[in-house]
Amino acid sequence: MSTNGKISVPEGVVNWLFKVIQPIYRDGRRTFHDALALLDNFHCLRPRTRVFTHSDGTSQLLLSIYGSIGTGENASSPSSVPVIMWVPTTYPVKPPFISINLENFDMNSISSSLPIQEYIDSNGWIVLPLLDRWDPAAMNLIMVVQELSSLLNEPSPQDRVPSLPPKPNTQIQPEHTNPPLPPKLKSPHIQPPLPPPPPPQPLSITLDLMDIDNADISMTNHHEMLQNLQSVVNELYREDVNYVTDKILARQTVMQDSITRFYEMIAVDKNHIQAVEQEAEQAMHSLNTQIDILTAERAKVQHFSSTSPLDDEDVNSIAVAQTDGLNQLYDLVAKDYALTDTIECLSRMLHRGTVTLDIFVKQGRELARQQFLVRWHIQRITSLLS
Repeated sequence: MSTNGKISVPEGVVNWLFKVIQPIYRDGRRTFHDALALLDNFHCLRPRTRVFTHSDGTSQLLLSIYGSIGTGENASSPSSVPVIMWVPTTYPVKPPFISINLENFDMNSISSSLPIQEYIDSNGWIVLPLLDRWDPAAMNLIMVVQELSSLLNEPSPQDRVPSLPPKPNTQIQPEHTNPPLPPKLKSPHIQPPLPPPPPPQPLSITLDLMDIDNADISMTNHHEMLQNLQSVVNELYREDVNYVTDKILARQTVMQDSITRFYEMIAVDKNHIQAVEQEAEQAMHSLNTQIDILTAERAKVQHFSSTSPLDDEDVNSIAVAQTDGLNQLYDLVAKDYALTDTIECLSRMLHRGTVTLDIFVKQGRELARQQFLVRWHIQRITSLLS
C-alpha cells in the first residue's frame, strides 16, 4: 500500500483479478483479498491464469502468481529465485502450491549453496514448513512469500557460524542471597498465596487490507479503499447489466422479426386456402347445376317413355316416305354425308401423322369412288321424281 493509503496495484489489474477469481474459486472474496494484498506488498510478482495439471492427470484453470523472490523486493539479488505460486480452487482450505519457474531459472545455479535447496524436491516443488502446518483461518499468501523470502535470506549451511553457548547471568545479585521465608500460617484454614499469573504473550499481527484496527491504516484510508472497491463492483455490475441488456434486445429483435415473418406466411397461406375454397365452391355450384339439368332431362325422358304407347314399335318403320324411291333417296343422301365426313376425318388423320400418305391415297380413292356412285344414283332418282 502506498503512503497515501491507496492500493498500489493498477485499477485494470484489480478489475481483471476480480473477474477471473469470482467464477473459479469457492471463496472468491477471501481469494481476491489475499491475492490483492500479496500483489500490493510484493511488486515483483505478477498474476495470470494458466492450466494446472494435477498428479492424477486432470487439468484445471487456476490463478498463478509468478515472479522472482529475493531479499525484500530485490528480485535481482544473487539469492533470488523465480517461482510460480498456484492458488487452488478450494483456497484457503488448501494451501497454495509453489514450484521453481524452470522457464526463467538457470539450471547452473542449483547447488548446495542455495538456501532453500533442502526444501526443493526432485520435481521442482518447494515444500515450505508453513505448508505442513497450514491453518486456513490464520494464514494467507503473504505469509507464504514472507517465509520463502526469509529462507532465501538465511546463510547457506557452509557459511553459517557455529553458535556460541549462552552467556552466564552477570546481573548484580541482591544483598540478600537467601530468599525470605514465607510468613507462618496462623490458621490451618488459610490458603497459601497463589502464584503470580503468567505474563501476557505478544499477539502476532498479520497484515490485512480489510482490517480497520491496523495502526498503519486510518479510518479515512479504509473508507477510501471501501469506496474504490465499491466503485469497481458498481462498474462490473453496470457492465454486466449493459451486456445482458444488449443481448436481450438483440434476441428480442430477432424474435420480433421471426414473429413478423411467421404472420406473413400465415396470411399468404390463408389467402391461398380462401382462393381454393372459392374455386371449390364454384365447381360444386356448377356440378349441382349440371346435375339439376340432367335430372330434369331424365325426368322428361322417363315421362315421355311412360306416356308413349309405341314402346315396342320401330322408329324406322314409322318414319318412312310415301314411296320406295323417296326411301331410297333418303338412304343415299345419308350415305353421301357419311362419306364426306369420313373423307374429312381421313384428311385430319393424315395431317396429324396417324396414317401414312399411301394409306390416305388408297382409302381416299375408294371413298371417292363410292361417293361418286352414291351421287350418281341420287341424280337418277331425282330426275325420275321430277
